[in-house]
Order: sequence, then C-alpha cells, then structure tokens
Amino acid sequence: MIPWQRGWWRHPQSVVTTDGSFIYVVDSFAMFDLNGASETKAQKTLASNIMSERFQVAFNKAKGSIPARTDISLDDFDLCARNSKQDFLEASRNHTLLPSIAHGMATSETVLDQVSPSIAKSWRSDITPAQASNDLWKAIRYGLYVMN
Repeated sequence: MIPWQRGWWRHPQSVVTTDGSFIYVVDSFAMFDLNGASETKAQKTLASNIMSERFQVAFNKAKGSIPARTDISLDDFDLCARNSKQDFLEASRNHTLLPSIAHGMATSETVLDQVSPSIAKSWRSDITPAQASNDLWKAIRYGLYVMN
C-alpha cells in the first residue's frame, strides 16, 4: 500500500481530493550561457530535439507522463495519459494548476526540509487534523525564517 492510501482506508469520507486541480512536475534541462557560436547552435539543436514531437512522444511514453507540448496527440498513449492530459487542460483553463511541493517546484529546499517531516508525522501518528495543520504552519514559518 502506498502511503497516501492509508488515510483513505481509515476515513474515506474525510479525505481531501484534488478534483479539478492538477499537481504538476516539469522535467528541466539546464542550458549554460555560452559565448561560442557553435556551442550556442548545439544548445539550440538540443532544445529543438527535446521539444520535437518525436522525442516528446518517445520520452513520455517511456516515463509514463504526458508531453510538455499540448499540441501533441495522445491517441497512441494509454488511457491514464489521455485522462491526465484532459485533467491538465481543464485545470489550466480553470487556473487550478498546482506546482509540486515534493519535487521542489512550489517552495525552496529549506522550506521543504521542514515541511516533509511535519507531513510524515501527521501520517504516522494519531494527531488531530487541527494539530497537523498547526505543525505544518510552524514548519513552513520556520523554513521561511531559516531562509532569511
């Protein structure tokens, strides 16, 4: 059983869902600021190849994700990918796309270092939702304090 299922099996009526929202992660490829024309051309070629339909389809089918480009047909993808794309597009239209905290897209590593243990504690103990919320608030505040 994966960790998030624990709460569902204990109290299925009280689990908060993300219906209408979409939590996303984006794979990134860093490009350095280079001076040489041939190096810059090579970077542009790499970026172009990564964003090509051929690469996006092959990469995302192998990874089990959806392409970054929304103009690519997912007819040859599995049902999960097709449904994910529809959910993504709906959330985009409704302004409910949410960056992943767990993957460093919504906060800094410093804050995440404080938040993760707080979340784990709420799953592994019998603290009340109010106490878990308070602990999470304190972890975020402390993480922000440490950053400054």
